[in-house]
Amino acid sequence: MKTVAELTNEIDEIKQKIDALKAEKADKEKEIGSLRASNIKLIINTADRERKPASISSGVNRITILQTENEQLEGALQILDGQLDTLQNEFAVASLKQELQTNYYEKLGPYLKKAYEILSGLQALNDYGKVVTELIEELGKMRNPLQSGLYQIFMKCKSYEVFQALEFPWGEELKKFQLCTAIMAHEKELETLLQEVKIFSNIFYGSEFSLIPTLSSTIPKEPMGPVKVSNKAILGSFSGDNETEANRMQQRADLGL
Repeated sequence: MKTVAELTNEIDEIKQKIDALKAEKADKEKEIGSLRASNIKLIINTADRERKPASISSGVNRITILQTENEQLEGALQILDGQLDTLQNEFAVASLKQELQTNYYEKLGPYLKKAYEILSGLQALNDYGKVVTELIEELGKMRNPLQSGLYQIFMKCKSYEVFQALEFPWGEELKKFQLCTAIMAHEKELETLLQEVKIFSNIFYGSEFSLIPTLSSTIPKEPMGPVKVSNKAILGSFSGDNETEANRMQQRADLGL
């Protein structure tokens, strides 16, 4: 398919040709009008003469030639207009394809790559989340040694001396269970992550259930059958049909020939 630049150049060339032919046609129409006025004046001035001046016939011939040339120019203009319409349609499609490439395909890759990276990360989190879930379940089934062990032992210590005799490093041991702050920090991070995942989900929910149906409704309907284009209007000026010939005969009669 031709590029936008190529089609732009071709369209400009066709437009220049159209402008040139229109200017030429306008000049001929102006000359026809001037010749017709001169011939009519000459016919009036020589109305009482039996022999008409040869200039009347030459004027009519010149008018006929100019009219024929203008008919050909009109035919050429119709052909050029048809070519221009075709090129402009091609240009519209080429422009849309270029815009599709720039504004969709070139942005689609990075956009979906990022989305699939997020999905991959979520899948990894879910996979390890299942492991964490199993570990938490296993931990929940285990008895807490603080309750099942130390509590019972401490209750049996009847005096501080007995407790000291155990040589139990209580300060060090209690630090081993001070995990709540770290766990809550992770819990907060997971809450934030869930909010971000919700945003991620909303983006593609909107794409799938709002944007896609809306876009689908804007696609032009497929025609029921093939559209046929006739060249009759373009080629009619060169057909030499009866109507054109009758017009010429009428014009000659109007000039008294």
